[in-house]
Amino acid sequence: MAELLEFARRHDLYLLSDECYDELVFEGKHVSPATMLSRDEFDDGRVISVYTFSKTYAMTGWRIGYLATGRQLMKTIVDVLNASYTNISTPIQRAAAAALTGPQECVTEMRQTYHRRRDLAVKLLKESGRYVYTPRGAFYVLVDVTNPEGTQRRGRQFALDLLRERNVAVAPGSGFGSVAEQFVRVSLAATDEEIERGVKEICAFADR
Repeated sequence: MAELLEFARRHDLYLLSDECYDELVFEGKHVSPATMLSRDEFDDGRVISVYTFSKTYAMTGWRIGYLATGRQLMKTIVDVLNASYTNISTPIQRAAAAALTGPQECVTEMRQTYHRRRDLAVKLLKESGRYVYTPRGAFYVLVDVTNPEGTQRRGRQFALDLLRERNVAVAPGSGFGSVAEQFVRVSLAATDEEIERGVKEICAFADR
């Protein structure tokens, strides 16, 4: 992170930091680049930290978030947004305020649940010989669906076939960059039983 900040300084760049998973880290600790700046540097507005309620407070679909940056840049951002969007409804704003000011035990409980489900998915992938890496946060895992002969499959076609033949839904890895073409993404926002069945179905389908 320090190297990234130095790169931004050297080339006079803004650093836009997506911190939507700041509370869903399993190993290590989330570090915002904004915490590595002096007050003057932060006020210059070169770092923009973006947050959402969707992940930490399970408010997906409410479409509310916030950002932290220097005052002058914040004013510019507000001016742009005012010309582009209508205001977020009052009930959603009040729900977000309640989420921030209310008890936070629910966040810890959710993080522990996702951690357990991550471990379950990784265990199943290891047992099936499809383990590639261990996610250190968030609630997703990418699964390599390369066939036993080593031929790479396109994740999109695999996802469509898997849904049609096994009734299991995954996201194609291609949506997350060309390096993930042969992967599919599994969400851990499901029950342990659903994750176990889903991962086993994916691995069996990929082994055909």
